[in-house]
Formats: sequence, structure tokens, C-alpha cells
Amino acid sequence: MRVAIYARQSVDKQDSVSIDTQIDECKRLIRTNDVTEIYSDQGFSGKNTERPDFKRMLDDIEYGIIDKVIVYKLDRLSRNIVDFYNVYDFMKKHKCSFESALEKFDTSSETGEFLLNILASFAHMERQSIAQRVKDSYYYRAKTDGRWLGGKEPFGFTRCKINNLSSLQPNENINLVIELYSKYSEDTNTSLHQLVKYALDYYSVKMSATQIKNILSNPLYVKADKKLYDYYKLQKVQFVNDESEFDGSRALQIVNKTDQSNKKKVFNDTSLWVAYLASWKGVVDSRTFIVVQERLSQNKSYATSNKPTNKMLELSGLIKCAKCGHTVKMKGKYGSLSCIGRSEYRGYCNASFKGVKLANIQELVAVEMQHYFDTFYSKVQAEEQAKETIRQQINTIKKEIDLLLDFSLKDELLRDATLDKIRLKQEELTKLQLEWANGVFDTDKIENRVLHSSVKFDGEVQYNELSTEQKQSLLRILVKRILLNEDGSIQIEMN
Repeated sequence: MRVAIYARQSVDKQDSVSIDTQIDECKRLIRTNDVTEIYSDQGFSGKNTERPDFKRMLDDIEYGIIDKVIVYKLDRLSRNIVDFYNVYDFMKKHKCSFESALEKFDTSSETGEFLLNILASFAHMERQSIAQRVKDSYYYRAKTDGRWLGGKEPFGFTRCKINNLSSLQPNENINLVIELYSKYSEDTNTSLHQLVKYALDYYSVKMSATQIKNILSNPLYVKADKKLYDYYKLQKVQFVNDESEFDGSRALQIVNKTDQSNKKKVFNDTSLWVAYLASWKGVVDSRTFIVVQERLSQNKSYATSNKPTNKMLELSGLIKCAKCGHTVKMKGKYGSLSCIGRSEYRGYCNASFKGVKLANIQELVAVEMQHYFDTFYSKVQAEEQAKETIRQQINTIKKEIDLLLDFSLKDELLRDATLDKIRLKQEELTKLQLEWANGVFDTDKIENRVLHSSVKFDGEVQYNELSTEQKQSLLRILVKRILLNEDGSIQIEMN
């Protein structure tokens, strides 16, 4: 029998089993007539399969060179249950058995295979438990002191120590950061590429459009107040700090944006993001930041990989398969719809949209969007009335205060009593002014300003009266994706 011995050691520690020891233990299971090949990976983790000798062993299994694999312990092969079962199924497919020296079983028996499944589950649970404890500790430290959790220093900041804890402080480039936010938020004709030229011409700083886009979308530059909290709350971001702590005195840091467990970095859904208040101060106000995010969402240079095409008209890039989440595209001269999870990633998805027409989807979207606009503007009208009421109350109180001041100047005997009334009126006025300043009205929201700038209207939107370009502009801002079911029904996910 042709036998492979595989050994792996993550790091060279005194309490870990060395490569040589693992191999010696595995050799005890070798029979006299067995032909043995040694495979070992020193300094490689078991959380994935990116190991040179491990890959060489799999190649030899595929070529039929190996009949059996022996390891010192199950987790030497893999600590990830998904990877383990992929490898194990691969071995079974090529008629290669598996045996563990320490656990004293092999997969050639039913008992061994049963125990193997249990141990693989426990190995995965142990790794997940450790990862969660590390993550909890990571976020707890951030919550208690707002420290900088490490990584590459953001442009415009330098790492420093505050009370012996890692933090950030502005450096000579922070003025450029403020200028980038200001120019991009105030002038809708300013592009990211123009900002690249501006940084080079006026600050002698060479940057790419992607670098500038990353700066403009990072809240660690922003004063974290109630508006910023509301902005991320709508995106279902998790918060470490209480809402009451968002007073604008500190910046905001967001972690867990990406999943880097695999080779390719993938962005997590915003519901998995975790936000905490930082120990340093923000330099950009929240309103400017939110306006910038609005503009970035419209920037075609940074749209999704599913770019608009003429075939799908205003729905280009938005329709996704409800079964697998991949893009739905139009193919052929008859305009049939197909999920790329089925057509391009063979076997990934079996969804079929036979008989579903783009025109029917457009009609369904039109109904949903019209309902959205009707609801939105009914709120706007009610809030306009509320704002007008507050405005009138403020003007009335100001007039009353002016009359009381005039009266106090004319009658010295009643001046003290009049001043008390003025103080009460001033408190009432301050309260109304705060209510006005802190109020989050739909008429002030990003969506409302975008609708006015994109569609150029002063009344309610009639979706079916808009041009294809106007529809596309609105949908790209307001809609995250449109999930298409096999029966032609849809679910619209708003941004």
C-alpha cells in the first residue's frame, strides 16, 4: 500500500508537537510492505488549505499515487469543518482512506468514520469559540477606551499614545482631507479624478481616485453626533456605544466590514458591521459626510461590478436572483432572463426564469416605487406643516420678548418682574430653536434633496412619467437590489 504521512505545525512552541514527533508517531502505523511518502508544512495554520506540501499531497492523491493518508491528529489536516469535509470527500472520490494516530481509528470502518465526523465538529466548534472570545475582547477594549485597534494609519492621521493607549492624532495632511470633503460635498461637478489633480497641484500629494474614495467613505474622520448615528442606524449597523454618547466630541470607527476568511476579500452586509466611538476627535461634520456618501452612491466609477447595459434599461444592475443572489441578465435576441449563477457558474444555482418578461418586472417596480413616492411625500407635506408651526411659534415669541424689553425700559418699577417673564420666554424660545435644529425631517433628508436634483421637480413624483435616465438615476440611489423569484414576483430592498 502507498501511504502518505502528513504533519503540520503552525508555530514552533515548546508545548506544541514538533513535525518530527508527529511523523514518528505516524510511522508506528506503517506496515512492513507499505511504501511511505512524507509531507510536512512548518509554520502554516490549519484554518485553511493554503499549504504547499498539503497541496502536493492532494495532487498525488488525484493522480492515484496514494492509497492512504496518516496524520498524528485530526486537526493537523484541517481545523475548518468545511475544508475538512471537502478534503475528505476528495479522498473518498479517489479511493484514499484516512487514519489518525492519536485518535486510534481510520475511515475504513463505520466506527472510525462516525468518530471522525464528531471530532471534526468539535475541532470547528473550538476554533469558532476561540475566535468569538478574541472578537468579544477586541470590541470590549474599543468600547471602554475607544483605542485605535491597529492596522495601517489612515491618511491625515499619525499613531500616538493617549494615557498609554493607541490612538490617532492629525498630521500635516489633515487639511487636505478637510478640503477633499468640502469640495466634493459642495460642488456636484467635482469628480474624484479632479480631486486627484487638486491634491497633486495644491498639496503635492500623489493619490489615486480609489484612495480618495476610501478617505471620503471612512467615518473615522467624522464628528460622531446624533445625525451620524441615525445614518448608520438606518443601515442596521451594530453599535458598541449608547446613542446618548453620540455628542460630536469623538470620531467613529467601524470594524468587521469585510470577511477575509477566504483568499478573496468580501464585503459583509452592513448588519454585520460594528461601530464604536474613537478616542480621537473628528474633523468633518456629519452632514458633510452624509452628503458625500450620497454623491459616492451615484458615482458610476464605483458602482457594483454589475454595470448598466442597454438591454435591462433602468433596471440594469439591480435585478438579482432570489435563490442565490447573483445577477440576472438578459440574453439572446428574444430577451430571455438568466441567472449567472446558473449560466456562468455551472451548477451553482438551478433557478429558471422561463416565461418571465422584463416588461412585467418594470410594471411591478413602477407600482412599488409609486407607492414609495406617495408615502414619502405625504410625510413631507405633514412635516412642512409642522416646521411652519414651529417657525410661527418662534417668530411670535421673539415679538413678545421685544415688547417685554420695550416695556421694561419704560417702567423701572416693574423691570424685575418683566425680566423674569423675558427669561421664561427666552427659555421657551431656546427650546423651540433646539427642536428645530435637532429635528430630522424628511424634507431635510438625503433622499429628498437627491429627488429634487435628479428629477428637477417641485411636486409629487409620477414614476411612469419619468424618462428612462431619470428612473435609472432614482433607482440607483434609492434601491439596493430587486430580488426576482422564478414565478416573476419581486421583492425590492431599499437603501
